[in-house]
Parts: sequence; structure tokens; C-alpha cells
Amino acid sequence: MNKLLCGAAKGDITPNEKLFPMPLLGPLKINTINDRIHARVLAFQYDDRKSLLIALDMTLVPHSDDLLTFISDEFGIERKNILICATHTHEVTPISLAHIYPPDPEDTAKCDDWYQSIKQTLHSTVESALSALRPCKIGYREGKSYINCNRDEIKTDKAELGFNFERPSDKKLKLIRIEDENDKIIAFFVNYACHAVVMNGCIVAGGIGLSGDLPGRTSSQIENIYPGSVCLWTSGAAGDQNPRMTTNFGMKNVDGKLVYQNLGETGYMVLDMLVDEHVRDILKTNKGITCEKTDGEIRCRQTICKCPKREDDGEIEYLLSVLWIGNLVFEGIDGEVPTSIGESTVRVSPNEKTLLVTHANGYKGYIPDDWQIEHNSFEAEGAFIKKGCVETLFVKSFREMFRLFDKE
Repeated sequence: MNKLLCGAAKGDITPNEKLFPMPLLGPLKINTINDRIHARVLAFQYDDRKSLLIALDMTLVPHSDDLLTFISDEFGIERKNILICATHTHEVTPISLAHIYPPDPEDTAKCDDWYQSIKQTLHSTVESALSALRPCKIGYREGKSYINCNRDEIKTDKAELGFNFERPSDKKLKLIRIEDENDKIIAFFVNYACHAVVMNGCIVAGGIGLSGDLPGRTSSQIENIYPGSVCLWTSGAAGDQNPRMTTNFGMKNVDGKLVYQNLGETGYMVLDMLVDEHVRDILKTNKGITCEKTDGEIRCRQTICKCPKREDDGEIEYLLSVLWIGNLVFEGIDGEVPTSIGESTVRVSPNEKTLLVTHANGYKGYIPDDWQIEHNSFEAEGAFIKKGCVETLFVKSFREMFRLFDKE
């Protein structure tokens, strides 16, 4: 009988120090390295079919179409069999959104230089993961982590960024542990709904420190506790979820000038506190996991879901993905969805062990639900989706992909 094989690897994608300061947003620059950032890869094989799960300590997957084509061509793995996501940390240069800060030839050259380095590192990391393929056992368990909260707070006549402890907030922590046949841990896969913005806009020494924020530090701590393992942290339906504490308090007008209000270097104490709590939650969940051999089989599908815009006849196309690996299902969406849409899409899956991964294989921005559109929330301001359609169309698209699996 064929066996499901798994291999994992981690590569350092921290920009070369000669590139600093790196651009971020407007006048803000990334001027120091507080955390080294990484690409983490899980490779699977069953029979002659391979699949990759990749998590980057980045705001967005950089130049996703080019990067996916590059990986697919280099390793002969179909694009639909690759799920590459970003942890969405806000303390890393968002290469693919160069337009959000004033165009600057020097900054553009730095981003281009760094992107080429990322591609090279990712190539060697995928190569290492594939070379480490071996028979595996898989365990899955759901726990709880209370480090997040709904961020759509009604302050005036609309929903603004804040802390709303009455709106929906999914506390589920989904954890996968993968071992080889000798019980040696290969990897962990963490899935949780929370923006990586603990240190977003927290200024130290006049700039922002490069950091993987909550996801990156969590992964590194787990890897230190279990040497030789690789821990992929992935974002679930975090489109309306922030950490329950952040270190940036926005801007205040002082003598006619906008002044950033934040905790500065003290903010890292807040980050450490939340990471330590999150890691304890992961370790507690891990204690209840038993890894077992599973029938392999890798099945993958993708579809384009076309959603109408609000005020014209145009459409926005979203890429939806499903990777069915052994007894696990990974749903992917190339944007940020709130709790309600996340719950609906996961509910469609016929498999109880289903994880929703956002910022996957691209980035189409926020995908607000009807409540956010009605309340003109932060997430709805730049999204032009027509009310009453996204959730229905996403559910329909995922349901159709699962139906096609049944016909194979």
C-alpha cells in the first residue's frame, strides 16, 4: 500500500542589512531587525502526486502569480497543488503593495532585490522539504486561545477599529502535529484567527522593527521547544479579529502636527506576553493529540468565484482553493474574511478536520460581510463588494468543489 509522505523545512528570508531602512508606509521605515523572518514549507507526496503548504512571515505573498509559477515550474508541481500564504505581519515591507507609499526608485530597487532573494531562499527551502519526504503519521485537535477579539467597535455612527468584546470572535485554535514512523516530530501546523498587528505602528528609535509579530514569534518558540520541528502558523478568518491588546494607539493632533501614540520599546513586553500565552495554548492542545497513520491520497481543486461590485456591473474575482491531504482539508481564500464568512465556508466541508487559510495564493484585500458593509466598517471602506452576495457565492463555490471530489 502506498504511504503518505511528509517533509518540512525552514528558510531565512530576512532582508540583507545593506537594504535597510526598508520602506513601509508613507514616512515610516523599517530600520532595525527585531526578529528574523522565515519561509516555512510542508511537502506531501502520495503515489506520484505532490503538494506544498507554505507560510511566509510577511504581510502578503509577494508577487503571488510570479512566485507560484516559479515554484510550479521549478519542481513540477501543479499550481493548484500549492497553497502559499502570508502570516500577515504588519512589520514587514508589503512588497506587492508598493503603491501604498510614495513611489521612490531606491525603495523599488530594494524591494526588487529582496524579492529575488526570497525566491532563491524559497527554492532551496522547498528543495529541502522535498528531500526530507518520509512516511508520516498525523494528529489533529482543536483547542482554545483567548488572545483575539473582534475589532469592529461602534464609536460614532459607524464601525471603527477598536476592541469589541460583544461581536463574534472565534477562539478555536486548530493544531496539526505530523510525526514520522519513529515518532519524531516533523512539523506543526497552527491555524488561528488573529491579525498580526501587536506591534503595528509601534515606533522604536524613530522607525519600525522588522518582526514576524505574533505568528513569527509563536512559530519560533514552538520550534525551540521541539528542536528539529518546523511550525507553520496560518491565519484563519481574521478579517474582523485583532489581538486583544495592541501597542499602537493611533495618531493625535499636537500643536497642529500628527503625532504617533504608542508604547515604543515597552511594546515588546506586550508582544512577549501574548506570544507566551498563545504558545501555552498550543502546548495544551498538543498534549491531547495522538498521531496515527492515515490513508494518503492528495486531492486539490481551485475555482474563481466572481462577486458583483456595489455600484456598477463589474465583478471581483476571488481565488478559492481546496487541498485534501490524507484526513485533512485546507480551504484557501486570497483575501481577508470575517468570522461569519469563515464559519460558513468551513461548515460546507464534509470533513470535520477542515482549516481555513486566508491570504492564500494572492491578495484581494478585505472581503466584508453584510454587517460590515451596513456599518461602513474599516474593512468595508476599501472593498466594493455588493451586499448580500459574498457569503452565498463562497459557500456555493466551495460546495461545488467538494461535490466534484465525490465524483472522482
